[in-house]
Amino acid sequence: PVTAQAKITVTSDQPISSDLVFSCADNTSLLGTAEETDLAFRERILSETDRQNTFVELETELRNLPYIFDCKVKFNPTNADVVYDGYTIPPYTLAIFYSGEIKSEIAEKIADKIICPTLQTVDSVSVSFVNDIFVGGSHTFNLIPFAKTQYGVELIYKINNTYVNEYDIQNEIRTSLFSTFVSEKHVDYIKEDDFYNAIEALDITGIKLLGVNLKYNNSNVNYIEIPSSRIPELTNVIFTPVSQE
Repeated sequence: PVTAQAKITVTSDQPISSDLVFSCADNTSLLGTAEETDLAFRERILSETDRQNTFVELETELRNLPYIFDCKVKFNPTNADVVYDGYTIPPYTLAIFYSGEIKSEIAEKIADKIICPTLQTVDSVSVSFVNDIFVGGSHTFNLIPFAKTQYGVELIYKINNTYVNEYDIQNEIRTSLFSTFVSEKHVDYIKEDDFYNAIEALDITGIKLLGVNLKYNNSNVNYIEIPSSRIPELTNVIFTPVSQE
């Protein structure tokens, strides 16, 4: 992980212009899955019931690559087209959704698990697995970048101005939420409780969170279900004070 730095000192054998300013942003929310501990690995192996599922294994294989942040697959096992989140998946075709960087070795990883047609879209990226067993000497796989489900959140709160500066508190909360809820990883649901827990973890004196409204498609909702083809993206934080002491 890289911690945000407003100013970085750079040295060089060659002169560096004083007009150049070096800085970096916090990349915590852009990292892939954290490395598994021995205990976590043991618990997963003992509790997973679908680890022999080819598609689950393929997701895990791709997600474990250092340049892939996350991966989800959707297979159509029927003999008719299936529409999923606006994508039309033909019969016996696999849709692979991802975030991260595409490299040629991904084709071999996929071929090691399954050989089947993969869904191609206007923004999909193609990689080829070269092998003489295929007609033409190779088989092409298509991977589709995750689309984004954008949403906002309204925080209803009460603050005691005697102890805290409201502007500073809002900035601290906003920065933390964008760091936590803007990432390259898929989650199945965004819930109100997620925001209660995130703000409670900040342990800010002088503010009490009274309510959370998730805003999606111009409506207030209690939760947002995220399709496997998407990752959530928090785009707006609204602060609504009810009263001040």
